[in-house]
Amino acid sequence: MRSLERKRTEIEKLRAEKLIYKEALATATCPNCGEPTDIGEIMLFDEHHLRHENARLREELAAFGNNIHNSNKIAFDG
Repeated sequence: MRSLERKRTEIEKLRAEKLIYKEALATATCPNCGEPTDIGEIMLFDEHHLRHENARLREELAAFGNNIHNSNKIAFDG
């Protein structure tokens, strides 16, 4: 009997955990922009994250290129 009670208690805890996770997923937002995400489609979330990362890297690369261009221009003009 105690074994059965423990199993029931464990099942109740798991159900409660499941609800907590469901609620968390329903209100999930993108850590970069704060927009709501549709966790039902994980690929879209990953794609969204990757697009933000790609945009950030493009900006970083452009800034790096501008710094190199400006330092070369100063070296040749000076």
